[in-house]
Amino acid sequence: MVGSDAEIEALGAAVTERALFQIHFPGTASIAASLGSEAQCFRGSVVVSGRKRPVRHLVAVSAQLGKTKPGSDREGACTILCNDDPVFVLYRVAARYGLPVVPEWAPWFMRELSQRKAISSLLGLGCSPILVKGNKQTFLKWISRALRERLIRIPEQKNASICWKLPKNFVEQPVLG
Repeated sequence: MVGSDAEIEALGAAVTERALFQIHFPGTASIAASLGSEAQCFRGSVVVSGRKRPVRHLVAVSAQLGKTKPGSDREGACTILCNDDPVFVLYRVAARYGLPVVPEWAPWFMRELSQRKAISSLLGLGCSPILVKGNKQTFLKWISRALRERLIRIPEQKNASICWKLPKNFVEQPVLG
């Protein structure tokens, strides 16, 4: 949220107190929301040319979203992602759970998620967020079955690095496999 000092403090208090607040997306009806217990708030200021005072902003993150970062809550059964690009989805799920994957498997992985109804769209502003349902054991079973059925293949180059080409709006970081 971007707003005045009072607006930012009011929303921060609502998040901390687990209160319901209204979210208005352009072109849609408003919805009542709460980020639940243990939500985190991050406040900041942005200096805007031509304004006397900086613009205040607040980013609030639910505990559930906070646990979906790579290396966190490896037993979790869902992952919230800010982008539905197939390569990004596979990359983030693999990084979170430590899965042995290659980027070429992204179309197969998205088909599996869709067929198993393990992916849902979420509301977002300036992004295309999704919820991916499943845990490490589930995804490893899918990979094992797909390799046996030759739906996916392990690259022939042994001991080669894996290069991930993520969407342009994400920092590209190689994952070694």
